[in-house]
Amino acid sequence: MDTVTATETWTPEGDVYTLWAEPPATRWVASPGEGTALVAILHELDDWERETGRIAGVEVIGFSTFERWSAIPNLPIRWRLDGNPSLPLTELLQRRQRQLRQSKVA
Repeated sequence: MDTVTATETWTPEGDVYTLWAEPPATRWVASPGEGTALVAILHELDDWERETGRIAGVEVIGFSTFERWSAIPNLPIRWRLDGNPSLPLTELLQRRQRQLRQSKVA
Protein backbone atom coordinates (compact mmCIF):
# COMPACT_ATOMS: atom_id res chain seq x y z
CA MET A 1 0.00 0.00 0.00
CA ASP A 2 1.41 3.40 -0.99
CA THR A 3 2.02 6.10 1.60
CA VAL A 4 1.28 9.78 1.03
CA THR A 5 3.05 12.49 3.02
CA ALA A 6 0.51 15.11 4.02
CA THR A 7 0.04 18.54 5.51
CA GLU A 8 -3.10 19.88 7.13
CA THR A 9 -5.13 23.01 7.60
CA TRP A 10 -7.90 23.57 10.11
CA THR A 11 -9.96 26.69 10.61
CA PRO A 12 -11.55 26.58 14.07
CA GLU A 13 -14.00 29.37 13.19
CA GLY A 14 -15.56 27.37 10.37
CA ASP A 15 -14.42 24.00 11.76
CA VAL A 16 -13.14 22.91 8.34
CA TYR A 17 -10.27 20.43 8.30
CA THR A 18 -8.32 19.66 5.13
CA LEU A 19 -5.66 17.01 4.74
CA TRP A 20 -3.44 17.84 1.73
CA ALA A 21 -1.29 15.31 -0.15
CA GLU A 22 2.27 16.44 -0.86
CA PRO A 23 3.36 17.80 -3.21
CA PRO A 24 0.25 19.99 -3.36
CA ALA A 25 -1.92 19.86 -6.46
CA THR A 26 -2.26 23.09 -8.41
CA ARG A 27 -5.74 22.12 -9.59
CA TRP A 28 -8.32 19.82 -8.08
CA VAL A 29 -12.01 19.00 -8.08
CA ALA A 30 -14.07 17.91 -5.08
CA SER A 31 -16.37 14.89 -5.02
CA PRO A 32 -18.69 14.30 -2.06
CA GLY A 33 -18.22 11.51 0.43
CA GLU A 34 -20.68 8.66 0.82
CA GLY A 35 -24.10 10.08 1.66
CA THR A 36 -22.97 13.44 3.05
CA ALA A 37 -21.89 16.85 1.78
CA LEU A 38 -19.71 17.28 4.89
CA VAL A 39 -16.86 15.28 3.31
CA ALA A 40 -15.13 15.96 0.01
CA ILE A 41 -12.41 13.94 -1.66
CA LEU A 42 -10.17 16.28 -3.65
CA HIS A 43 -9.01 14.79 -6.96
CA GLU A 44 -6.01 16.27 -8.75
CA LEU A 45 -6.59 17.65 -12.27
CA ASP A 46 -4.07 17.93 -15.07
CA ASP A 47 -3.59 20.96 -17.34
CA TRP A 48 -6.58 19.84 -19.43
CA GLU A 49 -8.84 19.61 -16.35
CA ARG A 50 -8.88 15.80 -16.41
CA GLU A 51 -8.51 13.77 -13.22
CA THR A 52 -5.01 12.33 -12.87
CA GLY A 53 -6.03 9.50 -10.52
CA ARG A 54 -4.11 11.10 -7.64
CA ILE A 55 -5.95 12.14 -4.47
CA ALA A 56 -5.04 15.76 -3.72
CA GLY A 57 -6.66 15.78 -0.30
CA VAL A 58 -9.72 15.33 1.87
CA GLU A 59 -11.89 18.02 3.42
CA VAL A 60 -14.29 17.60 6.35
CA ILE A 61 -16.75 20.32 7.36
CA GLY A 62 -17.73 20.34 11.04
CA PHE A 63 -14.62 18.33 11.84
CA SER A 64 -14.60 18.65 15.63
CA THR A 65 -18.04 17.03 15.92
CA PHE A 66 -17.93 14.86 12.80
CA GLU A 67 -19.17 11.27 13.33
CA ARG A 68 -20.07 9.96 9.85
CA TRP A 69 -16.86 7.98 9.43
CA SER A 70 -18.56 5.63 6.97
CA ALA A 71 -18.68 8.59 4.55
CA ILE A 72 -14.88 8.49 4.27
CA PRO A 73 -13.94 6.11 1.45
CA ASN A 74 -11.51 3.30 2.12
CA LEU A 75 -8.67 4.47 -0.15
CA PRO A 76 -5.79 2.13 -1.08
CA ILE A 77 -3.21 4.53 0.38
CA ARG A 78 -1.91 5.39 3.84
CA TRP A 79 -1.30 8.94 5.05
CA ARG A 80 1.68 10.24 7.03
CA LEU A 81 1.40 13.54 8.87
CA ASP A 82 4.23 15.33 10.68
CA GLY A 83 6.61 12.37 10.50
CA ASN A 84 4.23 10.13 12.45
CA PRO A 85 3.57 6.54 11.38
CA SER A 86 1.41 6.21 8.28
CA LEU A 87 -2.24 5.34 8.86
CA PRO A 88 -5.34 4.58 6.82
CA LEU A 89 -7.28 7.79 6.15
CA THR A 90 -10.13 7.25 8.61
CA GLU A 91 -7.74 6.34 11.45
CA LEU A 92 -5.62 9.42 10.81
CA LEU A 93 -8.66 11.72 10.73
CA GLN A 94 -10.08 10.23 13.94
CA ARG A 95 -6.72 10.64 15.67
CA ARG A 96 -6.42 14.28 14.58
CA GLN A 97 -9.99 14.94 15.70
CA ARG A 98 -9.20 13.62 19.20
CA GLN A 99 -6.01 15.73 19.32
CA LEU A 100 -7.81 18.88 18.22
CA ARG A 101 -10.61 18.30 20.73
CA GLN A 102 -8.05 17.89 23.53
CA SER A 103 -6.20 21.04 22.49
CA LYS A 104 -9.46 23.03 22.59
CA VAL A 105 -10.10 21.85 26.15
CA ALA A 106 -6.56 22.49 27.40
